[in-house]
Amino acid sequence: MRGTTRQFVVSLTASAALAVPAPSPAAFGQGTRISPFGGFGANQSQWFEARSEQRLTLNSSEQLRLDLEFWVVLRMHAERSAPVRTPSLMPGVVLGWLPYVSVLPGQMRRVETIVQLRHHSNGQAGSFWNADRDEVPVGADCDSRAVRGPTPLCKVEHGSGSFSTNYLELQVRAKRSQLASEDSPGTSSSTVGSIGVEWHPGFNQTSQLERRYGLWRLNGLLECDRATRFGLVRLRYSHIYILDRDPFGPPGRNVLAPEVQWFPRASSDGLGLFIGAYSGQDYYNVRFDQRLRQVQVGLTTG
Repeated sequence: MRGTTRQFVVSLTASAALAVPAPSPAAFGQGTRISPFGGFGANQSQWFEARSEQRLTLNSSEQLRLDLEFWVVLRMHAERSAPVRTPSLMPGVVLGWLPYVSVLPGQMRRVETIVQLRHHSNGQAGSFWNADRDEVPVGADCDSRAVRGPTPLCKVEHGSGSFSTNYLELQVRAKRSQLASEDSPGTSSSTVGSIGVEWHPGFNQTSQLERRYGLWRLNGLLECDRATRFGLVRLRYSHIYILDRDPFGPPGRNVLAPEVQWFPRASSDGLGLFIGAYSGQDYYNVRFDQRLRQVQVGLTTG
C-alpha cells in the first residue's frame, strides 16, 4: 500500500493584502499601520489612527486554507482622560479554496474562492441614541422607520453607543504574477482583483442598524504590485457599494479608497510608507452615520 503524508502547518503572520475597510473589513489585510493625526479632513481631532490585522493560518492542503484573523482599528482622540473610544474589533474565520492555478514560464495565474465569517463591534453597551435621554421627549420613537437621518432629538451616540454586527462574505479573487527574468532580473509584478458580496443576516446585531447601516454590500478591489531595484510599489483601489441602505444621514451608498504604498528595498522588516484617500461612510463602527472624506499619510507593514 502506498503511503501518504499530510502536512499541517501553523504560522502567525501579519496579513498583507479593505475595510474596510476597510474599511470595510471585506477586502485584504494590510498588516499594521499608523497615521498621525488620523488624516487630513478627519471628522474628529486625533493624535493618530492605528490598525492591526493579524492572521493565524492553518494550512492542511495546497488547495484549501483556513485562517483565523483578528483586526483592530482605534483612534486616539486629542482629548483628556478618555482619548480612545469605541475601537473597532473584528475577529473572523476565512476559508479559501484554490480551484485554478496555471504556471507558465515566468508567469503564474490563480483563482481563489473565499468565504469569510466576521464579527464587528465596538465593546460598548450604551444606548444607540442620545446619551442624555432627558433630551428626548416622551413618545419620541427614534427607531421608527420615519426617522431617516440624525435629528436634534434622534442623534447616534458616538461616545458610548453600542455597535455590533456579524456578516458573511463570498468573494472571488484572481491573481496574475509576472516573475523576474534574465532580461529584467530585478523586476517582478503582480495584479490582484477581487469582487465579493457581503451580507449581515441580523444575528446578534444592534437592532438600529437595520435600514440604516447597509446590510448588503458589493465589495471590489484592484491591487497592482511592482518590485524594482528601489523597492516594492503598490497601487490599490477599493470600492464598496451599499445595496440596500435607505438614506440615513449624508454618507451615501459609495465608498471609494485609492492608495499608494512604497516599501524600500533596504527595509528588511517590511516597513513602508503609504498615502491614501477615502470618501464615503465612516468605517469606525458607530460613526457610520457620518460621511468621511480624508487623506491619510503614514507607516505600514506588508
